[in-house]
Amino acid sequence: MRDTGNELAQIIGRFAEQYIEKYQPNSFIIRTLDALQQCRTLALGGHKEKCDCCDRERISYNSCRNRHCPKCQAAKQAFWVEDRMKEALTEPEPSSAYSLPGSGCRTHPQGKSETNHQTG
Repeated sequence: MRDTGNELAQIIGRFAEQYIEKYQPNSFIIRTLDALQQCRTLALGGHKEKCDCCDRERISYNSCRNRHCPKCQAAKQAFWVEDRMKEALTEPEPSSAYSLPGSGCRTHPQGKSETNHQTG
């Protein structure tokens, strides 16, 4: 996927008014757009972080925590995927054998009983 350098907040800021006028979405969608536009900006506040080694300061803005926000959910999704990968790698192999439809024995086609089987 190509990175255009545009943030979702910029896109919402540019097109939200036209979208709302044209489609007249419900209040939930409008609140969601507002939260996504304000995510990690001064509008939601923030705090300063200071490096212990070089005394460099960095401002970290608060997130909207909206479940539709790609910024807020990206880390959550990464942790979830990592947990699933660990589970998949640590669980033992199943001891049962499964057969898929259409992949049965050629001498015993599916739906035919043993009594219909003809030996050669």
